[in-house]
Amino acid sequence: MKINLTFILPLFFIVIGCRQDKQTENLKFNREEWLQGDIRTRGKMVENIIDDNILINKSKSEVLSLLGDQGDTTGNFSYQVDIGKTTGPFGWGGIWPFALNIHFDTLSSKVIEVRCND
Repeated sequence: MKINLTFILPLFFIVIGCRQDKQTENLKFNREEWLQGDIRTRGKMVENIIDDNILINKSKSEVLSLLGDQGDTTGNFSYQVDIGKTTGPFGWGGIWPFALNIHFDTLSSKVIEVRCND
């Protein structure tokens, strides 16, 4: 019995391309889920944090209250997140880590910019 690759190979790529991909599922920001969650859970909240300006004009202490301690509290804050991007073909290379970077005004110490970078 001869397997017809001209049928099977395209079918394989269609199935892979149409699969339900939970990596793009976003969540509304929730303080408790953020504090207890892993970097993937946090990554699902990044878009909501940025788009809804949740942190803009917040002080450092307010940000720490919402997001928890990330290590260095002297300058800008950075939290490692996993927004669902992967490396390598079909994501076989592992996660592609990103950081939620929070920039503070040097005079007022209030958040002026929030962005997600790799």
